Amino acid sequence: MRTFTDLRIHRVNFIEYNAKLNTLGSLNPVFPKYGTTVLSSLLRDLGYDVKVYLEGVSSMDFEKMTDCDLVCFPVFAPATNKVRACAQRIMSEKQGIPIVMGGPQVCYFPESIIDCCDFAVRCEGDDILPDIIKAINGGGNPMKSRPLVSAERQDRTQSRRQAARGSRDHTDLTLIEGFEKASRGSSTEEDYQHHPDHPRLQVQVQVLPDLKLFQGVYRNRDIESVIQDIKKRKKQNPIFFAVDNDFCSDKKKTRELLNRIIEEDLGARFTVFERMRSPRR
Repeated sequence: MRTFTDLRIHRVNFIEYNAKLNTLGSLNPVFPKYGTTVLSSLLRDLGYDVKVYLEGVSSMDFEKMTDCDLVCFPVFAPATNKVRACAQRIMSEKQGIPIVMGGPQVCYFPESIIDCCDFAVRCEGDDILPDIIKAINGGGNPMKSRPLVSAERQDRTQSRRQAARGSRDHTDLTLIEGFEKASRGSSTEEDYQHHPDHPRLQVQVQVLPDLKLFQGVYRNRDIESVIQDIKKRKKQNPIFFAVDNDFCSDKKKTRELLNRIIEEDLGARFTVFERMRSPRR
């Protein structure tokens, strides 16, 4: 495990790679991972200088992406090889930059990335990532000689966890390098029809995240915050992608949300994930 001494972290860059092929629609969208925007906004609010480099939107220039004190990679299976290649280059050419990885691939298959990162976060990053940075800045080892943060780590107070959840209501897509260009002209569906081949930054909204990924606990989001989030983000793009892997996991709340969307007449379009279950016999 690499060690970092006399290092002060102030500039943090998030580097997000995407799958080679678009499998989620015909409008050539670009999906920033929800966790990337949550964590980057959280660190920005804590006083760090933060930038997000999103493949398909940002320049992805290696020198720009590594002009920082800490690099964070969200890792999803389709982009694992891209992440590994970039991280290995950082370790070779930018040895003074710590590398943090998180996301589903790290949570489920840490062995696939552990050789090319310094910290693999297997629990929720909005709780742990600020602690990692503080520990490094203080000259300590946040992992206590262990390269993995355990997915079962539950030594947080209820108020601390609740504060972390609140960060999801205030994500800032403008931290993405190239955001203005990617979102320009994306205010109506007619723009998509006239320019179907232009990559568009698709807006995301979260209501209930995946049960298994979050250790058997749903993070219920207040319906009012979801509605306000949609209203705010609709200016960037009227087409939303719900990141919940099981949109109808809480059927009562799903009905309440859908009825509220109808009542508000939001003028937005939604794509959602839902698992189809066979009726009970």
